[in-house]
Amino acid sequence: MVQIVFCGRCHQKVSSDNVRYASDGKSYTCFSCAQAKPQDRQKTAERDNYQCLKCSYKFSIRHDSRLVKKCPYCACEKISLRDGVTSSTVLHDVANDF
Repeated sequence: MVQIVFCGRCHQKVSSDNVRYASDGKSYTCFSCAQAKPQDRQKTAERDNYQCLKCSYKFSIRHDSRLVKKCPYCACEKISLRDGVTSSTVLHDVANDF
């Protein structure tokens, strides 16, 4: 017995043979919608990496954030911008200089 159901994504009438449950587990999605690539989300905003000078907590904040830049762990406003310098990168740079 074939039933007619509505696709939860495109809202078209589809036979029950051509649907599957959507990711929410409640609605149906037709095969053409299920196989379609998900819409590209907005490009993630550029983030800056910070480290708290009080508790040494490492975190990131969006570059265009309008919030006060403070540590989310201890609420201290004394934070520093972390660059990507690690002991490995320093040793690699020194080895390449010779």
